[in-house]
Amino acid sequence: MTPEQEEFTDRMDRIAGLFNGASNKMDHAVMKLDDSNAAFIQFLDSWMTRLESVVARLEKK
Repeated sequence: MTPEQEEFTDRMDRIAGLFNGASNKMDHAVMKLDDSNAAFIQFLDSWMTRLESVVARLEKK
């Protein structure tokens, strides 16, 4: 790998790590909620889907 490719890979790994950390925190927050917060849970779930999509695209690069 060239130095540029290594740097790019390192940056993508760090970004993916940040998204994974955020994902774990959101999962924990959702677990604390009950059914009375269904709309908020649905909102968080939609954001989780978006974050997972971004991470998947970053991992492909």
